[in-house]
Amino acid sequence: MRPRVSAALFLALTCTASSATAQFTAFTANSCSSDVSIIDVAARTVTATVAVDGRPKGVAVTPDGEFAYVVDAGADQVWVIDAKKLKIAKTIRLGDYAGEHNLQSIAMSPDGAFAYVPRADAKTLAVIDTKTRRVAATIPLGDVPEGLVIDSTGAFAYVGIGAQWVAVVDLASRQVVARVDLGFSKLGPTDLAVLPGGEIVYVATQDWYVKALDPQTNTLLTTLTTASGDVFGLAVTPDGSRLYATEFFAPAVLVVDTDTNLLVTSIPLTSRPRDIAITPDGALALVTGEQNLSPTGNDVTVIDVASNTVAGAIPVGCGPAAYQSAIVAAGGGRPDHESDSGTLPGRAVGGMTLAIDESLMTNDENPFSTLGAESSADF
Repeated sequence: MRPRVSAALFLALTCTASSATAQFTAFTANSCSSDVSIIDVAARTVTATVAVDGRPKGVAVTPDGEFAYVVDAGADQVWVIDAKKLKIAKTIRLGDYAGEHNLQSIAMSPDGAFAYVPRADAKTLAVIDTKTRRVAATIPLGDVPEGLVIDSTGAFAYVGIGAQWVAVVDLASRQVVARVDLGFSKLGPTDLAVLPGGEIVYVATQDWYVKALDPQTNTLLTTLTTASGDVFGLAVTPDGSRLYATEFFAPAVLVVDTDTNLLVTSIPLTSRPRDIAITPDGALALVTGEQNLSPTGNDVTVIDVASNTVAGAIPVGCGPAAYQSAIVAAGGGRPDHESDSGTLPGRAVGGMTLAIDESLMTNDENPFSTLGAESSADF
């Protein structure tokens, strides 16, 4: 298993609608302070903190917004947090492994019936039935998994495994139906995002590259390069027109046109970004920031998507950094201290702006240039 050198924080979003406006709640897992922050995005403040006994990493929220499933990176377990009562409702044991960085991510099916957890020690994908809160199945993956994403139909999961592969899992048959060769990368696939219509799956490899896959043929479409490398988190806007990618060492968030796969702009940050999510209305991007030789950190930066400028920052617990960004969306439901007046479907979401005119640039000049359309590459 690859060594990990930092703590983790993840975002999951729920939304509730009132007659005037939609309200969004973000959940962040703060690994080195061992707690989960619940954020009122509109107020840009932490409204509650739930303590856990371990190192929380990935977060997934049920579609009704009532429960957050949080993986423990330092053990083989998942906490189920009651978002209204603000306490742990159940701890689900997946196995007996007690090593660090075993569980990094989690994803919820669109209907909320199952939660999926990659297990590095067992090289499997655990399937949790959210009704019984028990492990319903185990899917062999054949290599060490980390990040995953589920398509909008709930038919397939795409799981990063090993140093250069994405396993395509048929969730109905619970079998791996394809393995896509990304070409070797130094740390392997760490985060994934899929366009709303399922046309492209993007994969961050935590080096200089973001890979674009064709889910219809399960082949590599193209490779995108970055200016300074180390892309950790990915998120796609609800309309599918833009891909947002966190560039840790810059530090910055890159905005990519998904039609051309070329850079639109780069948004400088003061915290080193890891995970990213976009509110279901597409208005805001939320970015977790690590304090690692940077002016700020341990926060969530709020980006206005329309202008691609920083609109503020929300202090959270310690450890907003991750090697894999399992950002999962949900709709509806809020803690007891907020009113409930209906729900909207949700989707996962995350400076100053440096504008770039693509029409004046060649691929060699564009930090997100297309390298090729091979199904594998030699780097």
